[in-house]
Amino acid sequence: MFSNGTGDDSDWSPDKGGTGSSNTGPTANSGADHNPGTSAGYYLYIETSGCYSKTTNLESTYMNWSTLAGVKVDFWYHMYGADMGTMHFDIRQGNG
Repeated sequence: MFSNGTGDDSDWSPDKGGTGSSNTGPTANSGADHNPGTSAGYYLYIETSGCYSKTTNLESTYMNWSTLAGVKVDFWYHMYGADMGTMHFDIRQGNG
């Protein structure tokens, strides 16, 4: 469903139970993330130490939700630090 984009500077990594760097996401001691709310949940993260002014893309295949009612996408994120960059979303209709 989701994959790392091409032509960018970094990659998203799947993880569970806390990232390798402090203050970058759910901690190993928290016992829970947002998916499914327990320590069993996986998430994606970007290692941003020394990653100033870089772009990391996450892409998905086309998802046809036209026959579904009440589709909802939740996105939880952690952005820590004085020099944190920005996050940008592009959502396109159709398959282009």
